[in-house]
Amino acid sequence: MQPLYKNRVSTIALATLLAIVVSVLILIILLFGPSACGLNAEEYVLEEVYAFEKIAFRHSCADISFGSGHLVPVYREGDVCGVILLGEGRYRIIPPSDEGRILKEAIGANRLEDQISAVYLGGDYQKIEDLKDLAWAERVDDWAVAQQATQILNSRKRHATIQFLGVARLFVDSRESIVNEFFGERYGLVQLMETDQAYLTLVATGKTFALSTPNGQPEPPTSAIWVVVSTAVFALIVLVLLALVHLLTVDLDPAPPPQGTLPREESFFLLASLMVYLGGQTLFTFFWPAYQLQGLLLLVLTLCVGWWFQRQDHDIESYLGITDDHWLRAALMAILVAFLATTTGSLALPVGLQDLTLGGFILTLVSSLLLLGLAQALFCHGYLQTTLEYALGPKWGLAATAALVGAFHLIPKLSLLGTPGQLSLLQALTILPATALIAGYLFQRTHNIIAPAVFLGLVELMPKILLF
Repeated sequence: MQPLYKNRVSTIALATLLAIVVSVLILIILLFGPSACGLNAEEYVLEEVYAFEKIAFRHSCADISFGSGHLVPVYREGDVCGVILLGEGRYRIIPPSDEGRILKEAIGANRLEDQISAVYLGGDYQKIEDLKDLAWAERVDDWAVAQQATQILNSRKRHATIQFLGVARLFVDSRESIVNEFFGERYGLVQLMETDQAYLTLVATGKTFALSTPNGQPEPPTSAIWVVVSTAVFALIVLVLLALVHLLTVDLDPAPPPQGTLPREESFFLLASLMVYLGGQTLFTFFWPAYQLQGLLLLVLTLCVGWWFQRQDHDIESYLGITDDHWLRAALMAILVAFLATTTGSLALPVGLQDLTLGGFILTLVSSLLLLGLAQALFCHGYLQTTLEYALGPKWGLAATAALVGAFHLIPKLSLLGTPGQLSLLQALTILPATALIAGYLFQRTHNIIAPAVFLGLVELMPKILLF
């Protein structure tokens, strides 16, 4: 009798039952606690428009000034949640000296200044009333301005920030974080998110910078219920994706990897590789915070691994999983899992493409699939995971690889920035290890480097080119 986990009928039935259970759980969570999943209710404006002659004020880390213009309150579920200012204005963001140096490396200036035609500011009813009083704003009837504000809200939807498994939506509580957006002439759309820190994002380039806590005031403690629900949803998604990988490879039944004690030379080379990678990550985080350079570093380390294997007379192709065995199946499986990971992370289906130039699209495609996807798969899974599985066994080797990937992201920020922000901690402790765990399990089940390379490349690529 064929074992249950290899029986095709039972496998299909199990997968169907799992999908039904997960769907019911997600529906329950969305119905009774959408904000716990990071889902914001629809934002809208009424035909409520206020005109003002002049206004200048400081909001979070930004100095904002407008000449004559209009103020339009924004509502969510009947309550005021923000305001849109329309007119000819200007903003200026001056970070502290250390953070300004990082900003200068990216844009050539240690401050961000631009002319703006519109700005979206988050805030409650009292903050918006204070802003109206400051501007001496008066109610006017202007349908065209209300329509322009509606277009601004639609533009905000087109630039919703997501990452794998929805770090921005799943873990950033909409009640305790505010996203402000500046629509400028020189830098385009700039997002300033307020959580425990201020996070500055240049949407056109995809670069994000962590700034000091606004006004030096700590944020209120996060709701325990929100933490529990968000963690449960996140863990459920990861477990479902791992179960899906297992079901799709159930007939492969890969042989367990060989195990033993690493020779001294191999241990020294492993340690040296990790130290070089960590040092490079720290250097790039401080001087050149560009993900393409991190991909180049991984590619160089992979070439060093190839040189070392040739010197030790190892079979590099077998060790790194460079094989054509069921390569098409591995690629299709990785595409499916990456698409599910991205859509469940954004909690939405893609509705279009980002507004990228042909050159920008090609650069994003190459850097995501080759520099990050292939290079990270070869070094982190082909070399590092295989080596750790040999020394620690399949389960602990996979877990250690996922933990190291998160640590490589967190340690440079700890050494350079002191206490990292909430998003950096969440990314290092959950998002990156989960990504590495799924990619590593794909590699473990197929032992084909194509699977983790395609998966890692697509989870980097899709949020950058698709609109959700």
